[in-house]
Amino acid sequence: MSRVAALVPAKPLARAKTRLGDRLSDAERADVAAQLLAHVLDALHAAHGIDSVWVVGGDEQVRDLAARYGAAYIEEPGHDLNESLALALERLPSEVTHALLVPMDLPFLSGEALDLLIDDASQDGTDVLIAPDRWGHGTNALLVVRPFRLQPAFGVESLARHLAAAASEGLAVAVFYSRDLAFDIDTPTDLTEAGIVPPLAPLPPAPSPTRGEGEPERAASSSPLPLPPALREGPGSGRFPTAQPTAEDILEGKRPEGVRNEGGEG
Repeated sequence: MSRVAALVPAKPLARAKTRLGDRLSDAERADVAAQLLAHVLDALHAAHGIDSVWVVGGDEQVRDLAARYGAAYIEEPGHDLNESLALALERLPSEVTHALLVPMDLPFLSGEALDLLIDDASQDGTDVLIAPDRWGHGTNALLVVRPFRLQPAFGVESLARHLAAAASEGLAVAVFYSRDLAFDIDTPTDLTEAGIVPPLAPLPPAPSPTRGEGEPERAASSSPLPLPPALREGPGSGRFPTAQPTAEDILEGKRPEGVRNEGGEG
């Protein structure tokens, strides 16, 4: 039986999203970072295929947000994000069969998109499944199968580096496009496109505790960051027929055949 743990790397909120400093005050930037992290944790909580969530690194505010959404908290164990994630993978309980690494800055992440990605990974013995950013350069989700032979390589051109590392390890790797996963927040322009304008509304009420055996279904994500109409157009999600789509394929809107549209049809 598969058991999936999600790992979310985080920074102290005062140091998060520094590239937004040209537009936002320090307090506004920290608030945006908190809202983004809360949204990601809410979506992970809503995903039926995820059994546990672990936040890696941050500060007391991050620890409090993790507890609010029923996530475990790990003090940042390494010298940088990738080392910390690699060490966190080693600490996961032995019953965890899959680890899903998700950044904290995905404003349109949904539980449904996460479940589609997890379902896709379980179909044909895939060792590594990567969800790219909308530019075809970054990695916005990385799902790896135990024994976790692929080392995290987030950062500049991480999609190409993850693909190359998986190939060098002889791992079965695939790329899964998801519109809900493709958009991340790095620049003031991203904020504008996402329609995120501080001051933001207060965080929604904490969700019910994580579902366990015999407990009721989880509620859908209640994030205050809905997908803008312009970003709802086009396909929803699906696997590329080749494990090596180019950045141009992704940037130019070339999508896997038969992906779901907004209504969930092929």
